[in-house]
Amino acid sequence: MSADNGIYIAKFPIAGDSSNVEFRVKELQNIEDCYTNGCTSLPLEVALATRVIAFSDAKVFENKKEAEMYAIQLYNNVMNGECPIIEYGICDIEFEEPLPKISVKTARDFIDDYFRLIRKFNNYKYL
Repeated sequence: MSADNGIYIAKFPIAGDSSNVEFRVKELQNIEDCYTNGCTSLPLEVALATRVIAFSDAKVFENKKEAEMYAIQLYNNVMNGECPIIEYGICDIEFEEPLPKISVKTARDFIDDYFRLIRKFNNYKYL
């Protein structure tokens, strides 16, 4: 079984200010859920909501070097802890869309509603 985790330095543009970016750093699993390409075929809105859940409570930096230093600290904390596994190491990722300004609850509710509709649709197509 794999840990499927990493320390991610996520680069987001800042909403309303295309010349500035922010870096959010966090240890996460299943980072692929934050994307619309690759092995998932999630709509962008679901990926955006997933990013809110994943990164809204991450430590935020304006400077990449400070974000990297914090990522190394996080990595060392995990590797010196009870479960010293970071499968993908420290990874830089970049998103084209700003992190939506919605609450984690709103993001979770949106995802729940989306999958509830998908399940309902799947039930109908076999009638």
